[in-house]
Amino acid sequence: MEKSASVQKRETQLNQGFTAWQRKHPGSQAVFLGATYVLLHSLSPLLITAVSLECGYAASSIRERIYVSDAGSGILLYTGSPDAEGTLGGLAAVGRRIEEHLRTAIELGRLCSNDPVCAQHGPDNRQEERFLHGAACHGCLLIAETSCERRNEYLDRALVVPTVEGLGAEFLSRGNSVKSPLVSLSTAALMELSEALREWGVWRHHTALSHCAIT
Repeated sequence: MEKSASVQKRETQLNQGFTAWQRKHPGSQAVFLGATYVLLHSLSPLLITAVSLECGYAASSIRERIYVSDAGSGILLYTGSPDAEGTLGGLAAVGRRIEEHLRTAIELGRLCSNDPVCAQHGPDNRQEERFLHGAACHGCLLIAETSCERRNEYLDRALVVPTVEGLGAEFLSRGNSVKSPLVSLSTAALMELSEALREWGVWRHHTALSHCAIT
């Protein structure tokens, strides 16, 4: 998917923050993961919160995996706990209502309780030293570290939804729709995936899965 000028500008700002972080961690082998990863990794906690409100799971019991490649990208939400929080429950059916959960995620992400400070945060701000954060804080995107595959790093609401800063780099529009014709394909692909998983017997395992295919 081609990146707009606004997205490219925001990606440059995030990369500058990562470069500043590297200076503080000279021995690290980490690499900047790009705007697509940050987008999906920022959408994921919003979806986790939306899903937890709907299906009753504690947000800390839902975990994420982010997949980014040339072949396609997506989000996997799952719970693998062996106790009551690890049963299928309502999480297995979440994927069938992904558009509804996306709308909820948009509303959750549009305004943070710490705005405008959160939305105006610069990734390369040397006073705050939150170099791996764009518009992200405990009021919006940060979740339990056990749920996040990157320990609450590489997060930026501005790539997901419109913020009060008005950068124009968001993937999801203010009208609660995806800025891409791929949303209908994603929903269809989601249903096909759910059926395939049933055929393969995945639902028999005590791990609940919800896929959000983005590209």
